[in-house]
Amino acid sequence: MKKITFENAKKQPLIGCFYAGQRQTAVILVHGFLSNKRSSGRFDKIAQRFNTIGYPVLSFDFGGCGESVDMPISLQSLISDLEVAKAVLRSQGYQKLVLYAHSLGGLVSLHCLDEDVETVILTGPVTGPVPFAAISQLQPEQTECLAQKGYYYERLANDDWRDQMCVSAAMINDFETVDQQQLWQAVTVPVLIIHGTEAEEAVLKQNSERLTLPSGSKLVVFEGADHGFFEQFAAIETLVSQWLLEHTN
Repeated sequence: MKKITFENAKKQPLIGCFYAGQRQTAVILVHGFLSNKRSSGRFDKIAQRFNTIGYPVLSFDFGGCGESVDMPISLQSLISDLEVAKAVLRSQGYQKLVLYAHSLGGLVSLHCLDEDVETVILTGPVTGPVPFAAISQLQPEQTECLAQKGYYYERLANDDWRDQMCVSAAMINDFETVDQQQLWQAVTVPVLIIHGTEAEEAVLKQNSERLTLPSGSKLVVFEGADHGFFEQFAAIETLVSQWLLEHTN
């Protein structure tokens, strides 16, 4: 694995980790809300697992996250960053890609499905509108900052690189106003969706259960799993590795 730096659309630095592999299809790991390229260690594990079966893998910090540039996050900024990451891999000769995403990263990925994406793997994804109160409980001072400045700071307890993240008012609106029908009518590749049943997973799962998924897609539910999937992650590693092998050339 080697650490890489590339620029977002505003020429600001984004930081990633690249795992070289011999296959022609590369995997991009797309992290979730208030997270980073390690995704609490889950992305380290899945990158190594995919890499051992030959896949090149790129994980990276969105702008405003992890080691990347400080900035307020919004859905549009995240989409732009993922498109840049895809372009980086294409410039290295990888013409076929797989997106593996967690949580908000799933919503971002669903906006970035060009012809180069062979399949999408989503764990605990945002696939439709979600009340922001199901995601985060704002304190009075955060609500005041949001009203006055159009953003607030979310404290991060276990991040390796930063102790807070700047969340824009647009990001809150983006969670709550997802047009599920419009979002999914453009999705034609096979999608593997994995959900749990506890805490916010109950809300997220309900959105996914309303979907008519593209041909060849699958929804898997782990009973008793919360949004972290830590206790189920060994089983998830096996499941998604098999899916990857079956859905790439």
